Amino acid sequence: MRALCASLTLLILPCACAQTRYRGPRLLAGAGAVLAGGGSVAFSTGDTRNEPALEEAGALSLALGLSALFAAGIWAAARASCEVDSDCAENEACQRLYTTAGPYGQCIAR
Repeated sequence: MRALCASLTLLILPCACAQTRYRGPRLLAGAGAVLAGGGSVAFSTGDTRNEPALEEAGALSLALGLSALFAAGIWAAARASCEVDSDCAENEACQRLYTTAGPYGQCIAR
């Protein structure tokens, strides 16, 4: 139980240091990484011991973890996008890039 509490504390603590708009995506990515890591261990253990239930649970956990990581990346990219300088934090400016896919704005440090 102690190890679980310590792991959760270490997972949540760095989220407090992230910029306000990135705390949610960072927490989701951390949870996804834990799920993916635990799922891969469970899957390999189930495969080695020939336990189909553990193998299926590990595969499901791995899939959910990777999905959470993917969603966190999209969420963070959406949070970093901007149209004008007022969309960014005080110490950032909106940099507009014109690509073949269309205009894109990203907050960068001043």
